[in-house]
Amino acid sequence: MSAGTRRLRAASGMAMLASAALLLVLPSRVDAASLAKAGWWWRVNDGSLPAVPLAPPTVPEGGLMVAGAPDGATAIAALHFDVDDNETSPVLTLTVAPGGDQGGATALLAACLTGSAWEPASAGGWAFKPFPACEEGSVNGIRSDDGATWTFALAPLLSDGIVDVTLVPGVDPSRPDGANGSTFQLAFNPPAAASLATTAGSAPSADFPAPDFGAPAGAYDVGGYDPTAGGFDLPGVPTDSGFTAALPPADRGLTATAPVVQGRNAPLRATPAAAVADHKTLAILVLVLCGGALLWSAQLPVPEPRRLGTFTGPGATRTASPTERDPSSVPAEVGGLGRFARARSGTAPRL
Repeated sequence: MSAGTRRLRAASGMAMLASAALLLVLPSRVDAASLAKAGWWWRVNDGSLPAVPLAPPTVPEGGLMVAGAPDGATAIAALHFDVDDNETSPVLTLTVAPGGDQGGATALLAACLTGSAWEPASAGGWAFKPFPACEEGSVNGIRSDDGATWTFALAPLLSDGIVDVTLVPGVDPSRPDGANGSTFQLAFNPPAAASLATTAGSAPSADFPAPDFGAPAGAYDVGGYDPTAGGFDLPGVPTDSGFTAALPPADRGLTATAPVVQGRNAPLRATPAAAVADHKTLAILVLVLCGGALLWSAQLPVPEPRRLGTFTGPGATRTASPTERDPSSVPAEVGGLGRFARARSGTAPRL
């Protein structure tokens, strides 16, 4: 093996090892919060129409809508964020879509603890909307002066790294019974992970035992719960927020399928330390593989360089090949028809 080849292989190996070593010294990026899902449901989509109605033109694709009327909520939305264990004080900021603020200046809007399981939807069926558990915990929305954004300080609703909230209109107590729903329609741009800002630091412990609904054995189906039978208190979450969702009692309350309740039985999520450990383990594996490849390549024989064709350097005399010196040494190939049955050898005749 020539010295130049050895130097080239050594340089390549060192480059691979240096690239892998960077994985050990560069910190792993762990998102403070991630948006797991979002959706909204529309009272117009009550199942009586043959097809799902189209969303209002003010709602962009992937966006959300929350709306209310004197007789109650006409659209509600829900969002689920997973928050890193070392983050606290989540603040949700939603941007109003162009033309999406109708009556927002007088709107009563809050983010309530989600009280039931739900799946993402856009103008989803009203029968499949989640239950807001505002009695268990809610945070009033704050409208910016120009109406461009709504902000929700969700720290009281953070539980075990989960922020799962339902945005719902409220009841205006100054209006007569039966027509006291806050009337407005708000369309929001699509939410993202950046919509939830957090603060680095350890959140206060919200450890609490598995809920006991107090239901007699066999009263409800397995995994089911009657929201009219009463709920339970979550430590660390205000139980008397003073906000009442503009929905009938049968459509609100905390159930056994609530994400914060289910989160109690979910496997432990990966912490930043575990993520960094996995990152370093991968880097070490890459280092070992690169080192093995370098050692293996060093043992391979390197053939001497070969010239391309019969060309040589300037001024050199071309040496005839054995076939050119003795054409008869080439075995005759038989094939074809007539005069082409035997391959021609020797110098071609002049035309």
